[in-house]
Amino acid sequence: MDKEQLKSVIEKVINDTFDSITELFKNNNDNNGSTRLYFPKYVHGVNSGEIRVSEQELRQLFIEEFSKNPDVNKFSLRYSVETPTQGSYIFSEEVLGNGRSGNFDLTIFKDGDIVAIIEFKAGNAQSYKNDIEKLTNTEEGDSLRYLVNILVGADNGTVKSINGKFQSSADGNRIVHLRFHSMNNPEYDRQFPDHYNY
Repeated sequence: MDKEQLKSVIEKVINDTFDSITELFKNNNDNNGSTRLYFPKYVHGVNSGEIRVSEQELRQLFIEEFSKNPDVNKFSLRYSVETPTQGSYIFSEEVLGNGRSGNFDLTIFKDGDIVAIIEFKAGNAQSYKNDIEKLTNTEEGDSLRYLVNILVGADNGTVKSINGKFQSSADGNRIVHLRFHSMNNPEYDRQFPDHYNY
């Protein structure tokens, strides 16, 4: 299995995940039995009564779509969650010395080797710095790298805000594939960056 075949499989799983999470969200948790996942609702505060959408639901639906994808079985791909990183990181002032191992939200394996690493996000994150630091670290090997992000809604301001949080390097040799999806405004999906070089 080469990287283009793997990328094709991952892209299909991501697109199916976006379709599944959008259907579940738009149908207010009525999914015709396609998943057992249920979005909880906020009880208190300004979001009271609204569905909570987090990266945890996104990751869970990705796992469900991954598990039923025929090419995943054909190529004997496997996954792990909260996979310890190979590199060490210092994400706060509290960690002293040489840092510590971080975790990837999801890692895909082929024959025991890591072939893809994925970080999941929900909403317009205040910062993607820690995710990008992990995804671009050369200590993490020669695997495909993805940041997959679900948004409830999007507009030109959202696109501008998110695009401003990523800096591409013309001479960077590490590619991070970025996949953004707005459940209420999918027409904006193509305006988000496809990938960046670091």
